[in-house]
Amino acid sequence: MLCSCREDEYILPMQDNVIGQQAADSRWAGMYILNEGNMGSNKCTIDYLDLSASDGQTHYMRNIFSSRNPSAVKELGDVFGPVEKPLNNLINISLLKNMARGYGVTKVTVNKMGAGVVFEDSSVFKNEGIMKAVSIYSGEAVLTSTIPPNLIFDAKNKTPEEKIEKLISFFITAGNQES
Repeated sequence: MLCSCREDEYILPMQDNVIGQQAADSRWAGMYILNEGNMGSNKCTIDYLDLSASDGQTHYMRNIFSSRNPSAVKELGDVFGPVEKPLNNLINISLLKNMARGYGVTKVTVNKMGAGVVFEDSSVFKNEGIMKAVSIYSGEAVLTSTIPPNLIFDAKNKTPEEKIEKLISFFITAGNQES
Protein backbone atom coordinates (compact mmCIF):
# COMPACT_ATOMS: atom_id res chain seq x y z
CA MET A 1 0.00 0.00 0.00
CA LEU A 2 1.26 3.48 -0.88
CA CYS A 3 0.29 6.72 0.81
CA SER A 4 1.34 10.32 0.68
CA CYS A 5 0.62 13.48 2.56
CA ARG A 6 -0.48 15.36 -0.57
CA GLU A 7 -2.31 14.69 -3.74
CA ASP A 8 -0.32 14.48 -6.95
CA GLU A 9 0.27 17.98 -8.19
CA TYR A 10 -0.80 18.89 -11.68
CA ILE A 11 2.01 20.69 -13.50
CA LEU A 12 0.83 23.34 -15.90
CA PRO A 13 2.65 23.42 -19.23
CA MET A 14 3.73 26.75 -20.70
CA GLN A 15 0.90 28.62 -22.41
CA ASP A 16 1.61 31.17 -25.13
CA ASN A 17 -1.25 33.69 -25.40
CA VAL A 18 -1.31 36.30 -28.16
CA ILE A 19 -2.64 39.47 -26.58
CA GLY A 20 -3.72 41.00 -29.87
CA GLN A 21 -1.66 44.16 -29.87
CA GLN A 22 1.17 44.93 -32.23
CA ALA A 23 4.57 44.46 -30.62
CA ALA A 24 6.11 47.75 -29.53
CA ASP A 25 9.23 49.04 -31.24
CA SER A 26 11.29 49.85 -28.18
CA ARG A 27 14.59 49.17 -26.45
CA TRP A 28 12.94 46.59 -24.17
CA ALA A 29 12.07 43.19 -25.56
CA GLY A 30 9.79 42.19 -22.71
CA MET A 31 9.64 41.53 -19.00
CA TYR A 32 9.48 38.65 -16.58
CA ILE A 33 6.71 38.38 -14.02
CA LEU A 34 7.28 36.37 -10.84
CA ASN A 35 4.02 34.96 -9.48
CA GLU A 36 4.59 34.02 -5.85
CA GLY A 37 1.51 31.82 -5.43
CA ASN A 38 0.22 31.20 -1.93
CA MET A 39 2.74 31.10 0.87
CA GLY A 40 3.85 27.53 1.51
CA SER A 41 1.94 26.11 -1.45
CA ASN A 42 4.90 25.61 -3.83
CA LYS A 43 2.96 27.14 -6.70
CA CYS A 44 5.34 29.91 -7.75
CA THR A 45 5.75 30.49 -11.52
CA ILE A 46 7.55 32.83 -13.90
CA ASP A 47 5.65 34.34 -16.82
CA TYR A 48 7.08 36.41 -19.68
CA LEU A 49 5.52 39.33 -21.55
CA ASP A 50 7.16 39.30 -25.00
CA LEU A 51 6.99 42.74 -26.61
CA SER A 52 9.18 41.88 -29.61
CA ALA A 53 8.00 38.52 -30.92
CA SER A 54 9.05 37.60 -34.44
CA ASP A 55 5.42 37.55 -35.62
CA GLY A 56 4.97 41.23 -34.64
CA GLN A 57 2.36 40.45 -31.97
CA THR A 58 2.59 40.85 -28.20
CA HIS A 59 2.69 37.48 -26.41
CA TYR A 60 2.10 36.60 -22.75
CA MET A 61 3.73 33.28 -21.92
CA ARG A 62 2.57 31.63 -18.70
CA ASN A 63 4.83 29.36 -16.67
CA ILE A 64 7.96 29.53 -18.84
CA PHE A 65 10.21 27.98 -16.19
CA SER A 66 8.93 24.44 -16.85
CA SER A 67 9.51 24.72 -20.61
CA ARG A 68 13.00 26.24 -20.25
CA ASN A 69 14.08 23.74 -17.56
CA PRO A 70 12.55 20.36 -18.49
CA SER A 71 14.71 18.38 -16.04
CA ALA A 72 14.23 20.72 -13.07
CA VAL A 73 11.57 20.64 -10.40
CA LYS A 74 8.57 22.25 -12.07
CA GLU A 75 7.42 24.59 -9.32
CA LEU A 76 9.74 27.25 -7.98
CA GLY A 77 8.61 26.98 -4.38
CA ASP A 78 8.43 29.77 -1.89
CA VAL A 79 10.26 32.91 -2.93
CA PHE A 80 11.40 33.69 0.61
CA GLY A 81 15.11 33.10 1.04
CA PRO A 82 17.98 33.08 -1.44
CA VAL A 83 17.29 32.54 -5.14
CA GLU A 84 18.62 29.19 -6.36
CA LYS A 85 21.52 29.37 -8.82
CA PRO A 86 19.62 27.99 -11.89
CA LEU A 87 16.80 30.52 -11.42
CA ASN A 88 19.28 33.34 -10.84
CA ASN A 89 21.12 32.34 -14.03
CA LEU A 90 17.87 32.23 -16.02
CA ILE A 91 16.89 35.69 -14.80
CA ASN A 92 20.37 37.18 -15.45
CA ILE A 93 20.67 35.67 -18.93
CA SER A 94 17.21 36.92 -19.84
CA LEU A 95 17.97 40.37 -18.43
CA LEU A 96 21.23 40.51 -20.39
CA LYS A 97 19.50 39.38 -23.58
CA ASN A 98 16.81 42.06 -23.26
CA MET A 99 19.27 44.83 -22.36
CA ALA A 100 21.68 43.89 -25.15
CA ARG A 101 18.91 43.73 -27.76
CA GLY A 102 18.08 47.36 -26.96
CA TYR A 103 21.60 48.34 -28.05
CA GLY A 104 21.60 46.39 -31.32
CA VAL A 105 23.56 43.39 -30.05
CA THR A 106 23.28 40.33 -32.29
CA LYS A 107 25.42 37.90 -30.28
CA VAL A 108 26.59 37.45 -26.68
CA THR A 109 29.56 35.16 -25.95
CA VAL A 110 30.85 33.90 -22.62
CA ASN A 111 33.85 31.55 -22.73
CA LYS A 112 37.06 30.68 -20.81
CA MET A 113 38.87 33.80 -22.03
CA GLY A 114 36.21 36.34 -21.18
CA ALA A 115 32.93 37.70 -22.44
CA GLY A 116 31.82 39.80 -25.35
CA VAL A 117 29.05 41.05 -27.55
CA VAL A 118 28.72 41.68 -31.28
CA PHE A 119 26.81 44.79 -32.37
CA GLU A 120 24.83 44.71 -35.60
CA ASP A 121 26.54 47.74 -37.17
CA SER A 122 28.70 50.80 -36.64
CA SER A 123 25.81 52.88 -35.25
CA VAL A 124 27.05 51.77 -31.81
CA PHE A 125 29.84 54.36 -32.16
CA LYS A 126 27.16 57.10 -32.18
CA ASN A 127 25.56 55.85 -28.95
CA GLU A 128 26.66 58.23 -26.21
CA GLY A 129 25.80 55.83 -23.37
CA ILE A 130 27.80 52.95 -24.87
CA MET A 131 30.81 55.15 -25.60
CA LYS A 132 30.83 56.58 -22.05
CA ALA A 133 30.48 53.06 -20.59
CA VAL A 134 33.42 51.88 -22.74
CA SER A 135 35.45 54.74 -21.26
CA ILE A 136 34.42 53.78 -17.71
CA TYR A 137 35.31 50.12 -18.34
CA SER A 138 38.50 50.95 -20.27
CA GLY A 139 40.70 48.75 -18.06
CA GLU A 140 38.44 45.75 -18.59
CA ALA A 141 36.81 46.12 -22.00
CA VAL A 142 37.69 47.04 -25.57
CA LEU A 143 35.30 48.12 -28.32
CA THR A 144 36.79 47.03 -31.65
CA SER A 145 36.53 49.10 -34.79
CA THR A 146 35.80 46.03 -36.92
CA ILE A 147 32.54 45.69 -38.79
CA PRO A 148 30.51 44.46 -37.04
CA PRO A 149 31.94 46.04 -33.87
CA ASN A 150 32.72 43.77 -30.90
CA LEU A 151 32.88 44.63 -27.22
CA ILE A 152 35.37 42.29 -25.54
CA PHE A 153 35.84 41.87 -21.78
CA ASP A 154 39.02 40.30 -20.43
CA ALA A 155 37.61 38.16 -17.62
CA LYS A 156 39.76 35.01 -17.60
CA ASN A 157 39.61 34.44 -13.84
CA LYS A 158 35.88 34.96 -13.44
CA THR A 159 33.07 32.40 -13.32
CA PRO A 160 30.51 32.38 -16.17
CA GLU A 161 28.01 33.95 -13.76
CA GLU A 162 30.45 36.76 -12.91
CA LYS A 163 31.05 37.37 -16.63
CA ILE A 164 27.31 37.67 -17.28
CA GLU A 165 26.97 40.03 -14.32
CA LYS A 166 29.83 42.14 -15.74
CA LEU A 167 28.01 42.46 -19.08
CA ILE A 168 24.76 43.39 -17.29
CA SER A 169 26.67 45.98 -15.27
CA PHE A 170 28.13 47.42 -18.49
CA PHE A 171 24.68 47.85 -20.08
CA ILE A 172 23.25 49.36 -16.89
CA THR A 173 26.16 51.83 -16.90
CA ALA A 174 25.51 52.61 -20.58
CA GLY A 175 21.83 53.27 -19.83
CA ASN A 176 22.75 55.59 -16.95
CA GLN A 177 25.13 57.56 -19.19
CA GLU A 178 22.59 58.42 -21.87
CA SER A 179 21.37 61.98 -21.86
